[in-house]
Amino acid sequence: MRGVSEEIKRKVERYFSAGKSARDIGKELKISHTTVLRIGKNSNLERLTCNKGGRPKKIQIREARHVGRLLISNKLTTPKQGLPLLTQNVSVWTLRRALKDAGYKAKEKKKKPALTKKKCFSRKDFLARHEYWTCDDWKRVIVNVNYLWAVFSFFLNFFKVIWSDETKINRFQSDGRSWYWSNNSGPLQPHQVKQTIKFGGGCLMMWGCITQYGVGPIVKIDGKMKKEQYWDILKTNLPIAMDMVRLRENRIIFQQDNDPKHSSKLVQNWLKSQSFSTMRWPAQSPDMNPIENLWSYLKRQLANYPNPPKGMQELWERVEDEWYSISPDFVQKLYESMPRRLNSLKKVKGLWTDY
Repeated sequence: MRGVSEEIKRKVERYFSAGKSARDIGKELKISHTTVLRIGKNSNLERLTCNKGGRPKKIQIREARHVGRLLISNKLTTPKQGLPLLTQNVSVWTLRRALKDAGYKAKEKKKKPALTKKKCFSRKDFLARHEYWTCDDWKRVIVNVNYLWAVFSFFLNFFKVIWSDETKINRFQSDGRSWYWSNNSGPLQPHQVKQTIKFGGGCLMMWGCITQYGVGPIVKIDGKMKKEQYWDILKTNLPIAMDMVRLRENRIIFQQDNDPKHSSKLVQNWLKSQSFSTMRWPAQSPDMNPIENLWSYLKRQLANYPNPPKGMQELWERVEDEWYSISPDFVQKLYESMPRRLNSLKKVKGLWTDY
């Protein structure tokens, strides 16, 4: 392509500054309008070379940002409430487009546990007790009776945390929303639908625990679990998990949430009679329990099967296969996430984290 002289470039810049269009400049200088646009772009004249045709916007960017700030601060709940604040009479869809152009986007509200002031204080208290624990501390936890004595006895008293929780697994699908990619060509495929049957297809409840050495035992819960059944699960399966930790019971910390079955007198009296310790857990804090991420991983693995299980027994067999195939390295990474979880809890001042 033949080059353009510096004189032509200077003339193009001068004509652009005078407000002429690219086609008029091309006709004047006998060059193509695309060459004129390229010269203007290389000369940092993009603002002058852009297409200024079309109807001007009814909503100024500062107005859209003002409404957006009110929406974020919860002073407005919907864009419709911001229409009276505009200088021109526009539809709510025009305002929505202006908000989108200004960088605002409506998002679905996430489901999070309800947090009262008392529960937030409990979470802050949990943060204060464990804020300075490192990854190794969560694997080898120091007893938190006296801070100075704990630091002094760091290499003398090692404890291992055993995390536990219950979860529900549906036979056909998860309770949440699921997505798939499509280009709108062809009929629906089996992996693109959430298959259902009458009466839901059933689900199973399970209890499980993890240690720093990997997953512990899992137990299928028949029917609705009561305190007697939970007590029996602990008596039967906790010794198995403690054998994995390879320490005496008095050097182990057991974690459970504040479910009414867990806090019943039957279970609490049994826990107090044991030589291992029980971690004091803040209410409504599943985001601080790393086993919750393990449940999500397990359910994703189960969703990868091409066909749903034919019955509850096949579902349980799949659960066992996937559970015991989880690598110890994956569980180690969950333990190592504890300092980051607490740091996130500190930033939000006891409110909801992204975990």
